[in-house]
Amino acid sequence: MYKTGISMKVTLLLLFCCISAAINAQRVFPEKFANCQASPFSFETDSIVAKVDNKQLVNLIFQSLDTQARASIEGYLMLQVVVGLDGRSCLLSLENKTNIPTSQRSLKSVIDSELVWQKPSRTTSAILLVVIGKNGVAVKRFGADPKGGWRVLKI
Repeated sequence: MYKTGISMKVTLLLLFCCISAAINAQRVFPEKFANCQASPFSFETDSIVAKVDNKQLVNLIFQSLDTQARASIEGYLMLQVVVGLDGRSCLLSLENKTNIPTSQRSLKSVIDSELVWQKPSRTTSAILLVVIGKNGVAVKRFGADPKGGWRVLKI
């Protein structure tokens, strides 16, 4: 009986650790945001499930900046956006490798309130790379690779 009790405690502890890791793993990038009321979601894999107008996305990113920052921004943003069945957005995490700190922009509030996608067939986590340079802006989409890591999806 004693061994069964310890075994049960160890099993419960491992289960708790796995669930905690899975919940944390839902946020892909280092800067994490709260207040996403999303139901369980899946990552895109082979094709784009959640469709958005890239021009609208880029405009909203620039809208989140003041005039001086708009003129000088360079680098890239990796965004993880959860798209609900109604097409509404929630910025879940990001990696900011631009010359403008995240704290100097209202990106979370702008994406959550204004970025609307075509209604997807399932709640989806979209991974986007936005590269901003002197020659313009490029957007790429990534899907989860079943072998691990990420792969570029065709837009």
